[in-house]
Amino acid sequence: MLVLFDEPMSGLDPLGRREVRDLMEQLKKEGKTVFFSTHILSDAEALCDRVAIIYKGELRGVGAVEELTSTIQGNRTEPQHRRECESRRILSCLPA
Repeated sequence: MLVLFDEPMSGLDPLGRREVRDLMEQLKKEGKTVFFSTHILSDAEALCDRVAIIYKGELRGVGAVEELTSTIQGNRTEPQHRRECESRRILSCLPA
């Protein structure tokens, strides 16, 4: 089963974000594929096994969030360094 979400946590208060995150984690535990769009890197880090970055309709990168951010950060994988890397920076650093 595939479950699609489009910016599921956008505009939610912290409690609502937690409830949506819990739902998505439960679906994953049940073996369902959860596909969602987001521009919030921390959501992708917390929930995704793999991500795809699409910019202006073009696929710019696929892999684990850690793989993509460590490549950009010069292989520094400490959490504080990964969290400093915003989505726009990721896109600007990936090969065209």
